Amino acid sequence: MLYRKDDSVGANPLSWVNASYWANGGGKSYQILDLEEHGGKFYGCGATISEPPMMFLPNPSASEPWQMSVVQLGSFSGEMWGIDVDPSGGVVVGGVNQDTHRGMIYVSQANPSDPADWQAFDVGQLFPSAATWIRGVCTNGSRIVAVGEYPKTSDPLLLVSDDGGKTFTDMTPSAPDALSECVVYPSGAFTVAGGEGFVGSYVPG
Repeated sequence: MLYRKDDSVGANPLSWVNASYWANGGGKSYQILDLEEHGGKFYGCGATISEPPMMFLPNPSASEPWQMSVVQLGSFSGEMWGIDVDPSGGVVVGGVNQDTHRGMIYVSQANPSDPADWQAFDVGQLFPSAATWIRGVCTNGSRIVAVGEYPKTSDPLLLVSDDGGKTFTDMTPSAPDALSECVVYPSGAFTVAGGEGFVGSYVPG
Protein backbone atom coordinates (compact mmCIF):
# COMPACT_ATOMS: atom_id res chain seq x y z
CA MET A 1 0.00 0.00 0.00
CA LEU A 2 1.21 3.50 -0.86
CA TYR A 3 -0.22 6.41 1.16
CA ARG A 4 -0.37 10.05 0.06
CA LYS A 5 -1.49 12.07 3.07
CA ASP A 6 -2.67 15.24 1.34
CA ASP A 7 -1.96 17.71 -1.47
CA SER A 8 1.20 18.92 0.25
CA VAL A 9 2.82 15.65 -0.84
CA GLY A 10 3.96 15.60 -4.46
CA ALA A 11 2.45 13.44 -7.19
CA ASN A 12 5.56 11.26 -7.47
CA PRO A 13 4.79 7.95 -5.69
CA LEU A 14 8.42 7.77 -4.57
CA SER A 15 7.59 10.54 -2.08
CA TRP A 16 4.58 8.72 -0.64
CA VAL A 17 4.57 6.55 2.49
CA ASN A 18 5.23 2.86 1.90
CA ALA A 19 2.45 1.63 4.17
CA SER A 20 2.97 -2.07 3.52
CA TYR A 21 2.91 -4.12 6.70
CA TRP A 22 6.08 -5.96 5.68
CA ALA A 23 7.89 -2.61 5.36
CA ASN A 24 6.74 -1.26 8.72
CA GLY A 25 7.39 -3.97 11.27
CA GLY A 26 4.03 -5.72 11.04
CA GLY A 27 5.70 -9.12 11.17
CA LYS A 28 3.52 -10.60 8.45
CA SER A 29 2.51 -9.65 4.94
CA TYR A 30 -1.14 -9.38 3.95
CA GLN A 31 -2.85 -9.06 0.60
CA ILE A 32 -5.45 -6.28 0.46
CA LEU A 33 -7.78 -6.89 -2.50
CA ASP A 34 -10.20 -3.98 -1.98
CA LEU A 35 -10.05 -0.77 0.02
CA GLU A 36 -12.62 1.83 1.10
CA GLU A 37 -12.34 5.19 2.85
CA HIS A 38 -15.06 6.27 5.28
CA GLY A 39 -14.85 9.16 7.70
CA GLY A 40 -11.14 9.60 7.08
CA LYS A 41 -10.43 5.96 7.94
CA PHE A 42 -9.52 2.95 5.81
CA TYR A 43 -11.39 -0.35 5.58
CA GLY A 44 -9.98 -3.24 3.57
CA CYS A 45 -10.47 -6.91 2.78
CA GLY A 46 -8.36 -9.62 1.23
CA ALA A 47 -6.20 -12.69 2.00
CA THR A 48 -4.84 -15.27 -0.43
CA ILE A 49 -6.25 -18.50 -1.79
CA SER A 50 -4.39 -20.53 0.87
CA GLU A 51 -5.36 -18.39 3.87
CA PRO A 52 -8.59 -17.57 5.72
CA PRO A 53 -10.28 -14.35 4.53
CA MET A 54 -9.16 -11.16 6.25
CA MET A 55 -10.72 -7.83 7.19
CA PHE A 56 -8.65 -4.70 7.78
CA LEU A 57 -10.41 -2.25 10.09
CA PRO A 58 -9.57 1.17 11.56
CA ASN A 59 -7.34 0.91 14.61
CA PRO A 60 -8.42 3.46 17.27
CA SER A 61 -4.96 3.48 18.87
CA ALA A 62 -3.00 3.90 15.62
CA SER A 63 -1.35 7.18 14.69
CA GLU A 64 -1.89 6.71 10.94
CA PRO A 65 -5.06 5.65 9.07
CA TRP A 66 -3.22 2.91 7.18
CA GLN A 67 -2.23 1.18 10.44
CA MET A 68 -5.28 -1.08 10.47
CA SER A 69 -6.33 -3.95 12.71
CA VAL A 70 -6.56 -7.40 11.11
CA VAL A 71 -9.65 -9.53 11.70
CA GLN A 72 -9.85 -13.09 10.35
CA LEU A 73 -13.28 -14.13 9.09
CA GLY A 74 -13.88 -17.88 9.20
CA SER A 75 -11.39 -20.74 9.22
CA PHE A 76 -11.61 -21.73 5.55
CA SER A 77 -9.21 -20.91 2.73
CA GLY A 78 -10.50 -18.07 0.61
CA GLU A 79 -10.51 -14.40 -0.24
CA MET A 80 -12.73 -11.38 0.23
CA TRP A 81 -12.72 -9.45 -3.06
CA GLY A 82 -15.18 -6.62 -2.44
CA ILE A 83 -15.98 -4.24 0.43
CA ASP A 84 -18.37 -1.36 1.01
CA VAL A 85 -19.10 0.88 3.99
CA ASP A 86 -22.58 2.38 4.27
CA PRO A 87 -23.25 5.95 5.49
CA SER A 88 -23.78 4.73 9.07
CA GLY A 89 -20.47 2.86 9.14
CA GLY A 90 -21.79 -0.65 8.58
CA VAL A 91 -19.41 -2.88 6.60
CA VAL A 92 -20.21 -5.52 3.99
CA VAL A 93 -17.64 -7.78 2.32
CA GLY A 94 -17.96 -10.49 -0.31
CA GLY A 95 -15.73 -13.18 -1.75
CA VAL A 96 -15.35 -16.94 -1.90
CA ASN A 97 -14.80 -19.97 0.27
CA GLN A 98 -12.23 -21.84 -1.81
CA ASP A 99 -12.80 -25.04 0.16
CA THR A 100 -16.44 -25.28 -0.99
CA HIS A 101 -16.21 -23.06 -4.12
CA ARG A 102 -19.13 -21.00 -2.84
CA GLY A 103 -19.53 -17.26 -2.61
CA MET A 104 -19.62 -15.73 0.88
CA ILE A 105 -21.09 -12.44 2.11
CA TYR A 106 -20.32 -11.00 5.56
CA VAL A 107 -22.13 -8.10 7.26
CA SER A 108 -20.72 -6.36 10.35
CA GLN A 109 -22.80 -6.22 13.52
CA ALA A 110 -22.25 -4.31 16.78
CA ASN A 111 -18.57 -5.21 17.19
CA PRO A 112 -16.73 -5.60 13.85
CA SER A 113 -13.44 -6.35 15.62
CA ASP A 114 -14.94 -9.62 16.92
CA PRO A 115 -14.90 -12.28 14.17
CA ALA A 116 -17.87 -14.01 15.82
CA ASP A 117 -19.95 -10.83 15.52
CA TRP A 118 -20.16 -10.87 11.72
CA GLN A 119 -23.29 -12.17 10.02
CA ALA A 120 -22.38 -14.66 7.29
CA PHE A 121 -24.39 -15.70 4.24
CA ASP A 122 -23.31 -18.71 2.19
CA VAL A 123 -24.44 -18.29 -1.43
CA GLY A 124 -24.63 -22.08 -1.58
CA GLN A 125 -27.93 -21.76 0.30
CA LEU A 126 -29.43 -20.48 -2.96
CA PHE A 127 -27.41 -22.57 -5.42
CA PRO A 128 -26.26 -25.74 -3.63
CA SER A 129 -24.97 -27.48 -6.75
CA ALA A 130 -23.17 -24.53 -8.36
CA ALA A 131 -19.78 -22.92 -7.83
CA THR A 132 -20.20 -19.17 -7.21
CA TRP A 133 -17.97 -16.16 -6.62
CA ILE A 134 -18.91 -12.79 -5.15
CA ARG A 135 -16.79 -10.10 -6.80
CA GLY A 136 -18.33 -6.89 -5.44
CA VAL A 137 -20.76 -5.67 -2.79
CA CYS A 138 -22.55 -2.41 -2.06
CA THR A 139 -24.89 -1.28 0.70
CA ASN A 140 -27.16 1.56 1.74
CA GLY A 141 -29.43 1.13 4.74
CA SER A 142 -30.93 -2.35 4.88
CA ARG A 143 -30.41 -2.97 1.15
CA ILE A 144 -27.32 -4.93 0.16
CA VAL A 145 -26.39 -5.88 -3.39
CA ALA A 146 -23.79 -8.53 -4.21
CA VAL A 147 -22.47 -9.17 -7.72
CA GLY A 148 -20.26 -11.88 -9.13
CA GLU A 149 -20.27 -14.90 -11.35
CA TYR A 150 -20.54 -18.61 -11.88
CA PRO A 151 -16.80 -19.23 -12.43
CA LYS A 152 -17.16 -22.31 -14.62
CA THR A 153 -19.06 -20.32 -17.28
CA SER A 154 -18.42 -16.64 -16.34
CA ASP A 155 -22.21 -16.15 -16.31
CA PRO A 156 -23.37 -13.18 -14.19
CA LEU A 157 -24.73 -13.34 -10.66
CA LEU A 158 -26.64 -10.61 -8.81
CA LEU A 159 -28.14 -11.02 -5.34
CA VAL A 160 -30.20 -8.49 -3.37
CA SER A 161 -31.02 -8.36 0.35
CA ASP A 162 -33.54 -6.04 1.98
CA ASP A 163 -33.04 -7.30 5.53
CA GLY A 164 -29.43 -6.36 6.15
CA GLY A 165 -27.96 -9.54 4.70
CA LYS A 166 -29.99 -12.18 6.53
CA THR A 167 -31.51 -13.41 3.26
CA PHE A 168 -30.83 -12.75 -0.42
CA THR A 169 -32.90 -12.96 -3.61
CA ASP A 170 -31.54 -13.77 -7.06
CA MET A 171 -32.07 -10.76 -9.36
CA THR A 172 -29.49 -11.62 -12.02
CA PRO A 173 -30.05 -9.62 -15.23
CA SER A 174 -29.46 -10.80 -18.77
CA ALA A 175 -25.84 -9.63 -18.88
CA PRO A 176 -23.19 -10.98 -21.29
CA ASP A 177 -20.50 -11.69 -18.71
CA ALA A 178 -19.58 -11.69 -15.03
CA LEU A 179 -20.55 -8.70 -12.85
CA SER A 180 -17.91 -7.05 -10.69
CA GLU A 181 -19.06 -3.64 -9.39
CA CYS A 182 -22.21 -2.08 -7.94
CA VAL A 183 -23.56 0.97 -6.13
CA VAL A 184 -26.79 1.34 -4.11
CA TYR A 185 -28.53 4.72 -3.91
CA PRO A 186 -30.54 6.02 -0.90
CA SER A 187 -33.77 5.37 -2.85
CA GLY A 188 -32.96 1.66 -3.06
CA ALA A 189 -32.13 1.86 -6.76
CA PHE A 190 -28.80 0.37 -7.80
CA THR A 191 -26.41 0.16 -10.72
CA VAL A 192 -24.19 -2.79 -11.61
CA ALA A 193 -21.32 -3.19 -14.07
CA GLY A 194 -19.36 -6.08 -15.49
CA GLY A 195 -17.65 -7.72 -18.41
CA GLU A 196 -18.00 -6.64 -22.05
CA GLY A 197 -18.84 -3.11 -20.90
CA PHE A 198 -22.20 -4.04 -19.38
CA VAL A 199 -23.87 -1.42 -17.16
CA GLY A 200 -27.40 -1.90 -15.85
CA SER A 201 -29.64 -0.09 -13.36
CA TYR A 202 -32.63 -1.17 -11.28
CA VAL A 203 -35.20 1.37 -10.07
CA PRO A 204 -37.81 0.17 -7.56
CA GLY A 205 -41.34 0.41 -8.88
